Amino acid sequence: MNINFVQVDSKYIKTHREEMVIDLRDADEYRSGHIEGAVNIPFSEFKSHIHTFNKNTPMVLYCERGGRSFAAARMLGYGYNVKILRGGYNRYKYEINDLTE
Repeated sequence: MNINFVQVDSKYIKTHREEMVIDLRDADEYRSGHIEGAVNIPFSEFKSHIHTFNKNTPMVLYCERGGRSFAAARMLGYGYNVKILRGGYNRYKYEINDLTE
């Protein structure tokens, strides 16, 4: 199955607040810092939550570096409007610092 999804950056996250942002990291990683407004659904629990997602709601997935996000996007399959945060939370932290300076 070939699934196409878009990679976005921190500037996109800041300007598209209507999209559901899902943090796929574990609870400890989430508590150590996360994107404002993000919902924490650890990757290990993601599959059991898929049935709760509305296919009409655009979503952005992110993890620490991107690997779990790609895997989660594949789990969603066709029909979802899903985007991946390029470089994960690690890159986001640095890009946000650049945007605010």
